[in-house]
Amino acid sequence: MDNGLTSKAESTEPRHDSKGSAAERLGHLRAEIDGIDDAIVALLAERFGLVREVAAVKQASGLPVVAPTRFAEVLRRVAETAASLGIDPDFVRRLYQAIHAEACRLEDKIVDAEQPQPPAEKS
Repeated sequence: MDNGLTSKAESTEPRHDSKGSAAERLGHLRAEIDGIDDAIVALLAERFGLVREVAAVKQASGLPVVAPTRFAEVLRRVAETAASLGIDPDFVRRLYQAIHAEACRLEDKIVDAEQPQPPAEKS
């Protein structure tokens, strides 16, 4: 399936000149991994920003936080994408379950913050 995603990892070309010490090559590869890790975290921040917007829309519309059908579709789609890229779909499902749990926590926090609080009891 062509999903439009490309990866440097798919290339058969060496990522760096094979000359040089193993330590140098490892240093370069680890720097690339660090950059990818930073990009993953930045994408999560972007995703959770959108989750906050979704929560506000749900709260304003009186919709429930959890949408099981939507989450099932997300899991199916990301597992399929993972498989097409040679990544274990079960791993990606577990990863997205953790992402979904955090998204629900954020949505709950936003919806709960918007609910009117009962007045404090006087002692």
